[in-house]
Amino acid sequence: MSEVDKLTPYKDSTWYVKWAATILMIVAVSCRSVEEVPKIIDQVVSLFGLSGWFWVAWVWHDRALMVVNAIALPIIIGGIIRWLYLTL
Repeated sequence: MSEVDKLTPYKDSTWYVKWAATILMIVAVSCRSVEEVPKIIDQVVSLFGLSGWFWVAWVWHDRALMVVNAIALPIIIGGIIRWLYLTL
């Protein structure tokens, strides 16, 4: 069996942000699956997770990650603005 070399940095700032953002995205998806949790919680947690992943993608110069997060961020922000407009 051949060994695979890791290409992503280990224990630098991107490593910590990557894992924190990943945990936030898991929490957001978990909130999304429970009807009793207000939608705004999912959206705000997703906003932080997506922002973290966008920053990591920017530092890594990973265009695919930048594109997906750059598209998802305004969608989430729009959802938060819509929620605020409808509830306030």
